[in-house]
Amino acid sequence: MVQHIPNLISVLRLLLVPAFAMLLLEQQFGLALILFIVMGVSDAMDGFLARRLNATSALGAGLDPLADKVMLIAAFVMLGHLELLPLWLVMLVVGRDVLVVGGTLLNYLLHPGRKTAVLKVGKINTFIQIVTVFSFMGNQLVMLPPPVLDVLLWATVTATVVSGIGYMLVWGGLLADPGDASR
Repeated sequence: MVQHIPNLISVLRLLLVPAFAMLLLEQQFGLALILFIVMGVSDAMDGFLARRLNATSALGAGLDPLADKVMLIAAFVMLGHLELLPLWLVMLVVGRDVLVVGGTLLNYLLHPGRKTAVLKVGKINTFIQIVTVFSFMGNQLVMLPPPVLDVLLWATVTATVVSGIGYMLVWGGLLADPGDASR
């Protein structure tokens, strides 16, 4: 039973996303920020517990990044809807995630059982996107200096584009060389 705890935490994070999106829609930024923090802590906790309890699984390997993507996409879409983030940035972030998920599925369909490598630039991108969402929500409660928000916006653009290109290069190599992707 203990080995299922990390996956249950990921499922809980997925189930919290609609409440988070609704709080943003209702412009309850304080509560949305708290829920975003809870989801972020749960992300760290499920990974830690999976390693600590030696409870890693194929389900967890897919469920955890899915929960992250759903959480971040919901955040960007809602912040775009509220005109707190520019629509072009929302489209860039969502488009990159569609590209990553599509490439991962294509790799799985063409080469069942072969894992797609997780790139460090992808992890950096996720971190920058989380900081950006946190900051733009927090800006509704405590005004941040505009240059800080501008830097975060352009850091998000850069990380999103660079990580998207990185994954495209990995998949191009996978299609050309049907060997192991984890090299």
